[in-house]
Amino acid sequence: MKSFEQMGLWWLPDQETNAVAGVLRFSRTEGLELRLVGSLSDTPSKAPDEIPIILGAVEGHGSITLESARSAGFSFTTGGPFRERYRPDVAYSGAHLDTPNSREFSRVRVMLQFLVDWARVPPIRIHRASKVGEGSRIEALCDASSPIAAADTPCGTVRLVCSHSYTGNPKQRIELSRNAEFNVELKEAMDIEEIYQKVVLPLQKLVSLGTDRATALLSLVVNSSSSTYTLSDGIERPNPLEVYFRTRLVPVDDPGVLAPHRMLFTYQDIASHFSASLSKWMECFSDLENTIALTTHSLYSENIGVDRAFLMLAQAAEVYHRRRFPGERLPKPEFRKRRKEILGVCPYGLRSWLKGEFRWQNEFSLRDRLRQLVASAGESLPPVVGDVDEFIKDVVGSRNYYTHYSEHLKRSAAKEKDLYFLSQALSVLIRSCLLEEIHVPLESRKALFGRNQQYAFLLSEAPMTLHRIFFRATTKAERDSAIVAAVTRHGYTRRDVAEHLGLHATTVGRIVAAKLSS
Repeated sequence: MKSFEQMGLWWLPDQETNAVAGVLRFSRTEGLELRLVGSLSDTPSKAPDEIPIILGAVEGHGSITLESARSAGFSFTTGGPFRERYRPDVAYSGAHLDTPNSREFSRVRVMLQFLVDWARVPPIRIHRASKVGEGSRIEALCDASSPIAAADTPCGTVRLVCSHSYTGNPKQRIELSRNAEFNVELKEAMDIEEIYQKVVLPLQKLVSLGTDRATALLSLVVNSSSSTYTLSDGIERPNPLEVYFRTRLVPVDDPGVLAPHRMLFTYQDIASHFSASLSKWMECFSDLENTIALTTHSLYSENIGVDRAFLMLAQAAEVYHRRRFPGERLPKPEFRKRRKEILGVCPYGLRSWLKGEFRWQNEFSLRDRLRQLVASAGESLPPVVGDVDEFIKDVVGSRNYYTHYSEHLKRSAAKEKDLYFLSQALSVLIRSCLLEEIHVPLESRKALFGRNQQYAFLLSEAPMTLHRIFFRATTKAERDSAIVAAVTRHGYTRRDVAEHLGLHATTVGRIVAAKLSS
C-alpha cells in the first residue's frame, strides 16, 4: 500500500451528475483523507457526520470506492468555494461498489514484508549471457508463478505462491526481483473487516513469529464476483481491487537477505507439515490473539522501555495459560466446602472481610502458571531460561515490583541488564509454546532455537547456570564431561551439581576425580 495524492471527481451513489472535485490522500500512518472543493450535500451546513459510500474517478486508480467516510470539518470564505473534508476508513481501487453485497469478497492476495525470505524463494538464475556489438546483453528466463504450498484452513484454502519477475528494457537495463504472496480462496465471502481479522492478521503474525521481527502489510488485493472484466475470448474474470486503509506499521528499511539463522523458523522448517501447522494457527488465532499481540508488541516496538516490555511478556504468559489451561486450584465443590468450614469458625465480625479475601484464592497464581508452562514446554525450552525455580522467582518478583513500584518489593526485582535477559528468557518460553501450538516437533524446536543467532547471543551473555551446562548432555559421557566443567570451570560445588542431577555428592566427586586423573 503505497502513499499517494490524486485529484479526482467524487459523488454519492446514483448522483454522478452532482460530482465535485477533490483530492484523495493516503499514507500508512495517517490513513485516507478526502478534501472536496464543494459539497456532496444539497445543504452543506447539514451534511451527515458519516457517509457510508462515496464513489469517485481518480487519475492513476480509475474507479474508486470510499467506505465509512466520517466528516472531518468544513470551511468557506466570503466569495470562495465551500470545502469539505472526510476521513474514509477504506478505499477500494478499481471498481464502484455501491451495494453491500458488492463489498464481500471471495479471493484475497496478501503481500507481506520479509515473506520472500521466510519462504526461501531461490535466487534468480541467469540462463544466458551474450555480447551484442560493443555492448553486452543478459537474458534471464524467470520462472513462472507457482504455488509451493497449500493448506486447507477453517477460512479457506491458503496457497503460498512464489515467482520471479523483471522490469525495464532487456536491451538496456533490467531489474530482477523475487516475489512471494499468500493467495486465499475463502469458503464464504467476507467483508474487508472480517478478511483483515480472520485472514490477514493471522498470516502477518505467523510471518512475524517466523522471521522474528515486525512484518508490515505491503499490499492487499481482493476479488469480488460482482465486479468482473471480460477477456477477448468472452470469459468473465473477477476484477482485482487493491485495498487501502490505515495500517500504522510502516515497512522498515530493507536489511538485505534474511538468512535462516536470523529467523526463528522458515517455511522450509515446517514444509513437511505446512498444511496442518497453518490450519491449526488459523483455527486457534482468535484464542491466542492477545498473547501473540502482547508478545510481538513487546519485542518489536520501538521506544518501549525494558520494564514495560517485561510486563507485557508476563501478561502474555498469564493470558496464554488462561486460554490453554483453564480451571482452578481446587474443584469448585471442594473449594466451597473449605470456605464454608473456615467461615463457620470465623468470628462473626470478620466474616464479611474474609469473604472478600476468598474471592481470588482459588485462582492460579502467576507462579503456578509459569511452572505449568515450563513443564509443558519440557525439553524444548532452551537453556537461556536457566534454573526453573530461580527463573520463576525472578519473574514473579519483577512483575510485582514493576506493576506497583512499592519500595519493599524492589529487592526482589531484576534490573537493567538482568531484566533484559529475564525478558528474553520469558519470550523464549512463550514462543516455545506457540511453536508447539503449530505442531513443530520437539527435536525441531530444539534445533530451531539452537540455530538462531539471537539465542546464541543470549546464551553467550547470560549467566552460566547448571541448567545451561547440562542442557545438551544426552549421554553418560557428555554428562560426566559437563560435571567436570561445572565444578572446575564454573565454580559450582559438588553438592550443587549432585542436587541438580539427583546424584549423591560422593558420586559426583568420584566422576570429577576419574576425569581429572585420566
